[in-house]
Amino acid sequence: MRNAFSFIRLRSFAALILAIMGGGTIPTLAQGWVTAEHIRIGEASYHQACEYFRRSDVVRTAEQQLRAARFCFQDDTWARHYGEITAYSGDYAAKPEDIPTDFAQMSARLEDLSDWSKVGNLLHRALLALKDGTHFQPHAQAQWSQYHRRALERAEQARRDQNDDHGFRSALIINGFADHFLQDAFSAGHNGTDRKNTIPSLQKVYHDAFCCWGRFLGDGLGNTWFTLGDGGLDKPCNREGKERMIAAAAESVRSILWVFIIGEGAYKSPEEVFAYLPKRYANQNYRVIPPAYDKELCPRPDFPIIRYRGRYLKCSDADFFEVYVDPQLGRSARPPTASERQRWQTFAPRMAPYLR
Repeated sequence: MRNAFSFIRLRSFAALILAIMGGGTIPTLAQGWVTAEHIRIGEASYHQACEYFRRSDVVRTAEQQLRAARFCFQDDTWARHYGEITAYSGDYAAKPEDIPTDFAQMSARLEDLSDWSKVGNLLHRALLALKDGTHFQPHAQAQWSQYHRRALERAEQARRDQNDDHGFRSALIINGFADHFLQDAFSAGHNGTDRKNTIPSLQKVYHDAFCCWGRFLGDGLGNTWFTLGDGGLDKPCNREGKERMIAAAAESVRSILWVFIIGEGAYKSPEEVFAYLPKRYANQNYRVIPPAYDKELCPRPDFPIIRYRGRYLKCSDADFFEVYVDPQLGRSARPPTASERQRWQTFAPRMAPYLR
């Protein structure tokens, strides 16, 4: 049985390579978020984490102020590089040690690896994809925890050794590697299945479908939300999923910065951050978008598109949450006020249907 399963995996990989090399178009490999999306998520989470130190009164000593200014407030360089680290990790690097500590070199290397017109890059990415079970729930949060703890230790050592630049870079790389898996844990296509025990080709079909259709997730704090995945980060109906993911990632970054800048106690333990992540199989408690959809329309900018009561319901429609999301989450279906409808139409950061 094991030999048969290995043969199927090998055949799936061979089919993938043949499709890549001979199909005329390059298929999307099963990612939680595409490279550019990982960069934006990581950059936003770093900025949000730094904002905490800017607004709080925890930065007191001259040494703490110097570090906070240098690594948070002087410019956007550290945030930009952190975004690139999260994108490089996992999808292009199997371990933190594979990521260059020279950030200029890392940026150039990431840009090169992201060029899928090069067969060598495709082979490299495809080989990693065959072993990417840790990118999927329920394994992603354990992967994040393992490397986040290592990053905390490295940040503590760097602060004690007063090895600000090199030590902090090492801690950021390890935590950026960890946060790649945290980010993937929020992807619609990375929940509700055990990737490690699924044939890659079958998993990719599952992944692509739910990243496109969307799905309902829930966290340990009792919150539920609708989210997309790979390619849908900035779609209007993914707004709350994006916000919750960045908030969780910011908690991860903030912990590293706390240890490195403040060094007194801990900002938040990994177990506390777990509460922000989607619970195992929480999505199975909610109905997912039915398969009555138009495959030709799904990749359009306003996807997903649902055939609902005789019409197409798009995630860019003002009543998408009122008609589709809220009833599935048991939220009130009361008539919206004029101001609420205006907020829906402009997709404000916090839409009225989410106010409990």
